[in-house]
Amino acid sequence: MRIRQAGVSAFMVTAAWLLISLRDGVRFGLTPSITNLYDSLLPDGMGCLEIFNRKTNMTVYIVTWNLNKERSNYDAARRAFLQNLERFDNTQDAGLESVRWISSTYTADKILEDLRSKLDANDRIFLSQVVKGNHQGWLSQKVWDWINARI
Repeated sequence: MRIRQAGVSAFMVTAAWLLISLRDGVRFGLTPSITNLYDSLLPDGMGCLEIFNRKTNMTVYIVTWNLNKERSNYDAARRAFLQNLERFDNTQDAGLESVRWISSTYTADKILEDLRSKLDANDRIFLSQVVKGNHQGWLSQKVWDWINARI
């Protein structure tokens, strides 16, 4: 009864149990390497229960960054940052190389904390929520469709 009042379907409860079981690796006898692979798909510090306990409304954020090109490992650092960013539902406009839009249930603080883990002190990043009815720009139609479908 309490589950239905909270608006959680039996499917979500079953899915949460399955994800928790997979994460723990005990119900299905998974090896630690499989469990670690599963955990690596979640943003740092996020657990399965936390995902299912969140509100279902997604928020769209714009994130822009500048990595210091003077560092010796610029290409590797850029790849690591983009790989980390790709774990989020996101889109980009081809004309804006270091700008992405992210859709997530996480707070701006949590997203920024996660993305900053791949930056150093010389890099810069800016993250802001995109608010319905209060945003404008000159972007590809594909990007506008993605944004408008999520806010």
